[in-house]
Amino acid sequence: MNKKVKGASFIVLGLFLTYLLVNRRGIEASNNSEGNILFLFLDFFTLFSGKMAWIIIGILLITGLAFLIKKEVRVSRRKELTGVVCFLAISLLFIREDIVSPLPDSFTDAGRIILELGFGKESGGIVGSLVAMPLYKVITTTAMGIFLWAVVGLSILYLLSSPLEYLYEWIKGVRQYYKSDEYKEKVKLLKAKKMSEKLKRTDYKKYQKEEMKKRIIESRNQKLSFELAKKPKDSFLDRTEIYSDEELAKKEKEWAEFSKKMEKTKTSVEKEKTEEKLVKKPEKSEVEEKKPEIKEQKHEKIKEEEKHAEIPEKDEIHKASAENRKDSEKDNKTAEDKNSENKKSVLEDKTAGENKPVQEKQVDVKPSDAKPADVKDIRKEEKVQEEVKVKQKNEVKKESKKTENSHEEMVIPKIEAFEDMEAIKREKELQESLKKAEDARNNSDKGYNELLKKSIEEIFKIKPMDIEKKFEIEKSIIDNVNHLENVLKQFGIDAKVVNYEYGPTITRYEITIPAGTKVSKVTSLSDDIAMNLAAESIRIEAPIPGKNTIGIETPNKIKEPVHFSNIIQNKELEKGELNVILGKDIVGRDKIIDITKMPHLLIAGQTGSGKSVAVNTLIATLISKKSEKEVKFIMVDPKMVELMPYNDIPHLLVPVIIDPQQAAIALKWAVNEMENRYKQLMENGVRNIKSYNSLKYVEKMPYIVIIIDELADLMMVASGSVEESIARIAQKARAVGIHLVVATQRPSTDVITGMIKANLPSRISFALRSQIDSRTILDSAGAEKLLGQGDMLLLENGSSKLERIQGAFISDEEVSNLTSTLKSSRKVKYREEILTETHENDKTVDPYFENAIEIIKQEKKVSISLLQRELRVGFNRASRIYDQLKEKGVISYDNQILIDDDLENEIKK
Repeated sequence: MNKKVKGASFIVLGLFLTYLLVNRRGIEASNNSEGNILFLFLDFFTLFSGKMAWIIIGILLITGLAFLIKKEVRVSRRKELTGVVCFLAISLLFIREDIVSPLPDSFTDAGRIILELGFGKESGGIVGSLVAMPLYKVITTTAMGIFLWAVVGLSILYLLSSPLEYLYEWIKGVRQYYKSDEYKEKVKLLKAKKMSEKLKRTDYKKYQKEEMKKRIIESRNQKLSFELAKKPKDSFLDRTEIYSDEELAKKEKEWAEFSKKMEKTKTSVEKEKTEEKLVKKPEKSEVEEKKPEIKEQKHEKIKEEEKHAEIPEKDEIHKASAENRKDSEKDNKTAEDKNSENKKSVLEDKTAGENKPVQEKQVDVKPSDAKPADVKDIRKEEKVQEEVKVKQKNEVKKESKKTENSHEEMVIPKIEAFEDMEAIKREKELQESLKKAEDARNNSDKGYNELLKKSIEEIFKIKPMDIEKKFEIEKSIIDNVNHLENVLKQFGIDAKVVNYEYGPTITRYEITIPAGTKVSKVTSLSDDIAMNLAAESIRIEAPIPGKNTIGIETPNKIKEPVHFSNIIQNKELEKGELNVILGKDIVGRDKIIDITKMPHLLIAGQTGSGKSVAVNTLIATLISKKSEKEVKFIMVDPKMVELMPYNDIPHLLVPVIIDPQQAAIALKWAVNEMENRYKQLMENGVRNIKSYNSLKYVEKMPYIVIIIDELADLMMVASGSVEESIARIAQKARAVGIHLVVATQRPSTDVITGMIKANLPSRISFALRSQIDSRTILDSAGAEKLLGQGDMLLLENGSSKLERIQGAFISDEEVSNLTSTLKSSRKVKYREEILTETHENDKTVDPYFENAIEIIKQEKKVSISLLQRELRVGFNRASRIYDQLKEKGVISYDNQILIDDDLENEIKK
């Protein structure tokens, strides 16, 4: 026999025996244990080997690997004999450990006891018992135990002698090598290598920095060039258009000339300012020139009068002083009047370049009448006049500055400047209009929110639950705890209920099972538990994630209704971007999800399971909490029943679509809108819609939620385009605020294809018919055991855990009241261009289109599989070519060939 075949057979046998030992409990607990071949083989193997089973498996695996690795395996006879002796000694030790009481003196009685121990499967096996029978008198002695341990130890050392020799030689060689000069030289070279690599890294980092600088400059240049090439838009929703090369060159010349003109106007204005500053100031007035002469004359007169004056009497002095006071008051009044006259005439004097002389009142005092008091009064008059003159000077200076400033402001630029200032005026007007529009929008949003608050308070009123019902629910739960423990005891499982959590429709009991009991034993009893508890159906979660307990979910006998009107008051709905209501979880907490984090949702459920009610709660939440400027909808309802009440609400982009062909066109528009939005994000340098909407003076970009109530109808009519559009939107549209909510009641693989399923990460499943349907939606079983009427399983994006939720109920009356208030408050503005089919497909004909025509002419038949086989393309591309052949009129919709020479020439043209 070949050595590799022998080694593979040993390894397979060893692995098979390990499988039997690992799954011993499962094999023994199987229903057909007596007739099971695996059970018989396991029983025979454990009877023969006992506790030596793992040693036998290890020997088989080691020998098998040795045969596979080496072509020849040489083992000496001595080592074979020592291996056998070691095996027998270990089996004798296991038998010796199991002998508790002393053996009888007779050989037969002692042999019977030893054989019973061998058949016990937890001892040394039959081999060990047969070897131990002749040694029944000394097997239990301590000397025999020491001897057996010595034999085992020596035999293991002998068997491992060659590996130990190899290990010793290896350690010895390694030590000698570390002490050698060669090792030291290599260590030095290694250090030098590391140093050189460090230097290279530093140089490389410098190179990277320079490259980064170049890239940043290039990206900035590209952005600026793109901004220059953009054409102005009239509104936010218009597409961005770009100038051609010739137009851009002309515009750049115009802009360059405009910038030169602006620079010229600036320089001319600056020159005029400097010239005005250099103009000479007006000469001083005659009064100011004559001031020093008048002062000198007064001082000389005063000195002469002091010399010739005599000391007057007291009465005359008082009279003179009183008269002088009166004269000084009169002089002050005249000075003030003249000051006011001078203020009025300042501007005229400034323009004329001359100042009118100010008349001074000179007091002529005769020498005979001069007295000391008169001298003092004269000095006071002079001080008063000087103060008045100082005030006049200051006022004249202030008014002259004002006139200069007014002249500077009124500098008139040249006529050329007005030719280019019109663009600046337009920009200012646009900014002002944008501000006004933003203020008006904010005011309208405030009014809209106030209206919605009033409508919510009136329409959605809180509906409290009966307290008596709660007491009845708790009583039934306590009864179920006792029933559940008794049922499990009947089937041999000593389980205990350690905790329970009840929600509106489901109660989850957490049980613990004793160690050594298999979890599968509990899960296999689901039908028996449901029958004993008189429940419709139960769901077992084994184990509960993060706990060492098993969860058994049973329906409540008294169910608590979950009203949409009670949850709509929750403040958490105001926090997220697109928070919506689902219902209540298994503990009774409100379950609210954010669609922007989903970011796309797939809903499945059979008729009457609550799927359409969940879609209604989703829509009602968004239109209650968000204005039409924040969220827009595209609704597709081929059944023409569920979504029709939402027609004409202001949040709709188009009327509710009932035609599958129009739905396919709307999805294509959504793909184009997604691309346009990405361009707008790129132009403004932002990453997502949230940061874009935070920009100032930018028209806010609304979220778009596309709701498809029945996907199966769309896939029957236009599967190729619908699948492609859904995949593209689901892959990219999250950042630009476009989200999908797709619902279907037929979750088969032809409706929910692999591409759709892969791109819709968040899924909700209501009650389904079979386990296969549940696995199609959730990739796991469980949806087939749901109760219906809003009972759902949620699989969120990024989570592998299924969450059970009772959906919220919103009545038809509440929906109609809500939609009627919205319709009365705002008028809808539909965008009709969304449903107009564009003819882009004519331009993007597949390159294999003409080859397909030749194949049809040769084969005289057509099918997707034929095109796929002959053109050697995939199924999706072949189906796309097949659709294009129908659109061009090459084949009819009932697969009849219509091609002729005239049609072929037209298609080629």
